[in-house]
Amino acid sequence: MPASLQELFSQYLRENTDSARLAAYRAVCSHIEDIRNGRQQLTPEFVKLAWTAKDFGPSNVNNGVLGDAEFERCREELTELTEKIIADPSPAMLDRALTRFSALKEHGLIQWRPVTITNRLLAACAPSVYTCAVYSDFYIALYRLLRSAYNVAIKPGNWAVMDSSMRSVLVARHGLNAADPYQLNVFLGTLAKQTCMERKGRQGKTPRTEQDTEDEERPEDRSPAGTPLSVPFPPALNTIFYGPPGTGKTREVLHILREHFTDHQERETEAQRLERLVHPVVWRDVICAALHELGDSATVPRLRGHPLVDAKYRCTDGNLTHARLWSNLQTHSPTDSRTVHLDLARKRPPVLFDKLNDGASTWTLLPGWEDEAPGALELIDRFRQEPPASGHEEKRYACVTFHQSYSYEEFVEGIRPVFADEDAEEDAEYALRDGLFKRMCAQAREHPDRTYALLIDEINRGNISKIFGELISLVEDSKREGAPDAMTVRLPCSGEDFSVPGNLYLLGTMNTADRSLALMDTALRRRFSFERVDPDPSVLEGMFIEGISLERLLRVLNERIEVLYDKEHAIGHAYFLGLRGLGDLAEVFSKKIIPLLEEYFFDDWEKIRLVLGDNQKTQGMDELCLLVEEDCGVRLFGEEAGGTLPPRRSLNRDALLNARAYIAIYDPAEAGQ
Repeated sequence: MPASLQELFSQYLRENTDSARLAAYRAVCSHIEDIRNGRQQLTPEFVKLAWTAKDFGPSNVNNGVLGDAEFERCREELTELTEKIIADPSPAMLDRALTRFSALKEHGLIQWRPVTITNRLLAACAPSVYTCAVYSDFYIALYRLLRSAYNVAIKPGNWAVMDSSMRSVLVARHGLNAADPYQLNVFLGTLAKQTCMERKGRQGKTPRTEQDTEDEERPEDRSPAGTPLSVPFPPALNTIFYGPPGTGKTREVLHILREHFTDHQERETEAQRLERLVHPVVWRDVICAALHELGDSATVPRLRGHPLVDAKYRCTDGNLTHARLWSNLQTHSPTDSRTVHLDLARKRPPVLFDKLNDGASTWTLLPGWEDEAPGALELIDRFRQEPPASGHEEKRYACVTFHQSYSYEEFVEGIRPVFADEDAEEDAEYALRDGLFKRMCAQAREHPDRTYALLIDEINRGNISKIFGELISLVEDSKREGAPDAMTVRLPCSGEDFSVPGNLYLLGTMNTADRSLALMDTALRRRFSFERVDPDPSVLEGMFIEGISLERLLRVLNERIEVLYDKEHAIGHAYFLGLRGLGDLAEVFSKKIIPLLEEYFFDDWEKIRLVLGDNQKTQGMDELCLLVEEDCGVRLFGEEAGGTLPPRRSLNRDALLNARAYIAIYDPAEAGQ
């Protein structure tokens, strides 16, 4: 790798002479500029080209484009969107466009949100602002390379924010200010693709390209402000995202999980369809449906092999899964059965099954089962008629929240209760059951060519040594399966030899206001990388409520908190997202921010006044103070005792609904005018 990006760019120019590709890119951008300036008309042909053509301007894609039928259904919407993007190719416009595509997808007009080609159109509209790295996998690989090799930092946000900030940093600080913008953009797009391919190759994976994958970003992956969150991919196998409350740590990690640990299929497989059908159905109804499909009677081995029962086994947790089939058959048999010898106290309605005295242990459905198990009839109907769902998602991640009672038995393995059926009120049977971490390791080990992730929310709230036990050593990168110093331990309950696969990411979140990073378990700190997530007032840029700048408000509040306390107890930007008016802001201050300050400063109202800027509200601005004083000592205790008591402070309800009171927090002079 060359020592500088300038050298790398010069090397690229010497080795690449695709003038035709560059000329086509310039031509599209020039045509768009003519449309913007009124020298050309936006034609239907150009609109269709932008959304359905594989090769258009900045990049060449394949499966990410809209089909002809989709385009025709949305022609008017797409024409309007194209006009708006050409007029304003900004990050905010990108958000609005993708939000509109979400609505089109919900109405069944398009199958996927066309994220890549929307990025591509934006890049074609502003070649001096955006690069050609419009495909998410390529862009993420490029950013990671630039961050590690050239210490390039970018501004978090949606693709337009990140790409434009990256490009501006390269131009301003890495000697690329004199470069031809089109050549620079193509260079960065090419570098992004090559970096992604090389990285996938090193991991032994089949490289994905724009031609291989449809790029969809779902609306639930977005922050309340409509902006995708900042970290594009876990920076390490074991990573903890930490910071003050309200900075969006959990949402950020969930965005990573949905973006990089979720498979999107055009249509679910038959196995996935069956698991979806049986998952909400209780065991006895699944058995009824399977027996009916088998002619109303079958032996247990035949019943076990039925697709519905097999699917229920796959999506049922616990090592007593096999016992659930037998238990349900016996439990829901007649009390006077001559073949099922079970304690009468364990039998209960509905009565559905009985075993024939045929020497083959054949189980049969009893008359009237249809009335007793309506859920089975619905399952049979759906099993026979319901087709596989389209747009299926398969998650390769799981989530858990640590707390003081969470234990090794739940996380790794242990003796825990198992019930014969999900809705049964019965005595529990106890068995050795795998915990969440062990199950995730098994999945990751079964599919070594795919990545899996486990999110541990509030990781600092649990007793790490107690929860991880002897496995704390195994999660380290160098101790995982396939690593040079790979380790295996024997689990104390099952006696199994156990190790952690190298394709399982552990992602945690911790709130620094709850517990300092310095107090974390030393063994845990050594094995995890830490990514700080600070409040980001820039997320609130341009957001005003009755003249109140939310960005300036948050920035000043946190500057004061940092001086009076520390930056670990700052206020997150999430508190201010989604506010619709002054009433919402007043509620946030009265019910969240001021109580939080009370906790931070242990009811030291003088410091709270300093944070809120009440001390700077000069004479005549008393109505703008969020806290009011009442000298009630003399009234309550007389002059001798009351004169020495501090004043009592309370919230000024009128000020909470006065916009000038909030402006005075960051600009008393403006509020006093």
